[in-house]
Amino acid sequence: MIKRAQELVEQGRAVYILANNDWHKDQIKKELGPRPIGITVEAAASLRSIGEQAMALRDKYPNTEVIMDHYVIFTRWSRNQD
Repeated sequence: MIKRAQELVEQGRAVYILANNDWHKDQIKKELGPRPIGITVEAAASLRSIGEQAMALRDKYPNTEVIMDHYVIFTRWSRNQD
């Protein structure tokens, strides 16, 4: 996920990484190192513009890519099959 974000920044894209919670956001930021240019890390719960149908960030700039951690997907969109 981090490697892909860095590749996208090298291609001139802005990147949002959506983490599952604040703790995970902090862990990703530590992995990225100090002041990662072009990459923003947010906890998914802090963003209200996540599209429920498309699992995408609404109202983003056209050159922005969104990378969503798999825990965000499990937490927000999984359905209990029981």
